[in-house]
Amino acid sequence: MSGTGEAMSELNRRNIIVGGAALPALTLPALADNAVLSSVRVPDPIFAALANWRVLSDHYWSLDDIPDDEMNAACAAESAAALRALTTVPTTVQGLRAFCEFGETISIAEHGRDGGLINWTPGYALPGSHDDAEALFMNTLAKAARSLVPG
Repeated sequence: MSGTGEAMSELNRRNIIVGGAALPALTLPALADNAVLSSVRVPDPIFAALANWRVLSDHYWSLDDIPDDEMNAACAAESAAALRALTTVPTTVQGLRAFCEFGETISIAEHGRDGGLINWTPGYALPGSHDDAEALFMNTLAKAARSLVPG
């Protein structure tokens, strides 16, 4: 090796050979990590969606005698949270139960206000058109059942 270029190319060949020899040893831990990762439970996203909706809904319904722009902002936030809760598919049986209890809660509340879920369009405060709460709920419920219940 007389010049820098030769030393560099020798170093690269050595790195390739050493790296290639180490590859099987590196892939075994990666496979083990995949096995570990597949056993790690990711939290069901429905719980966060429902908790967020409860906070924003409670805030919205507690408002009284505030400027229109503040009321509209709270309404839009509650509407977005309701849409998120109604369209987030539960990924666990516990999440499915929480989603069903949420459906029961909003059904009772909306029946007292507007006649039921079919008459509530939670996205009314947001741009675009949105389905009624009953359609959103039933669609999400069906998706959850298809993924969680063996068929």
